[in-house]
Amino acid sequence: MDSEPIAQADTSFDPAIVSWVGAFQFKLLAFVFFIFLLLNTDVYYSLVLSTVPGAVSPNQQPTTKGTVLTGLALVGCAAVADVFVRHGLV
Repeated sequence: MDSEPIAQADTSFDPAIVSWVGAFQFKLLAFVFFIFLLLNTDVYYSLVLSTVPGAVSPNQQPTTKGTVLTGLALVGCAAVADVFVRHGLV
């Protein structure tokens, strides 16, 4: 035979799962979820979003414009939270 035998590969999923879960920043995920909860409250709709014309309907529900603005606020807050977590401020 002119080739070497193939070594048995480790087929365990444990190292893959541990490295995959270890890559998540759970503190950042928790902050983003908390920000999401705050941005979906009636207080945010009535005090912040209602100051933008056309962002809230008369029954205090966000319009398409309000939903886009809320999404942009979530992305901006998530970016700030990411900076805080990466620099160890929280």
